[in-house]
Amino acid sequence: MTKICGQITPGMTVTELRLFAQKHGLVVPRHDSGNAYLAEHRTMGRCTCRVVLDAGVVKRSEYVFYD
Repeated sequence: MTKICGQITPGMTVTELRLFAQKHGLVVPRHDSGNAYLAEHRTMGRCTCRVVLDAGVVKRSEYVFYD
């Protein structure tokens, strides 16, 4: 999951992010701004990429593990 999160880069549009999420079997973000959590279904959300969106553009992303 850390490798997948590393592929989400600043400047990526929310449309590109949604396609990326679908391709990798992640939860697809619904909003264009704020925090989006792209979780793997098989880990029930424990392994997640937190993506900060602003006006439809990725500002940053990071891997988050919830235990």
